[in-house]
Amino acid sequence: MASKNNTFWLGVIYCALFSTAYMYTVSNISQRYLSAERVAVIYLFEPVFGAIGAFFILGENLGWRLLLGGTLIFSATIISEVNFKTDKLKLLAKKN
Repeated sequence: MASKNNTFWLGVIYCALFSTAYMYTVSNISQRYLSAERVAVIYLFEPVFGAIGAFFILGENLGWRLLLGGTLIFSATIISEVNFKTDKLKLLAKKN
């Protein structure tokens, strides 16, 4: 079903070129200057802001299962990125 409305196709082209290609380019260039841990945390916040935007802008319902699952994933990613061993070694070094 092809749309005869040029506004639709202009919107598709705009989203394809600017929202996707441009932002992926900017993202890839900026990742050169960031550590893998920081990039993981940045990508972690993408669905968080998406859910917040869906709630406030679109009026979507955020159920308890979505919030619980999101919290578990968020917590697991943060725990995997935090270096607990280094913190413990620093505390032991300060005591000695």
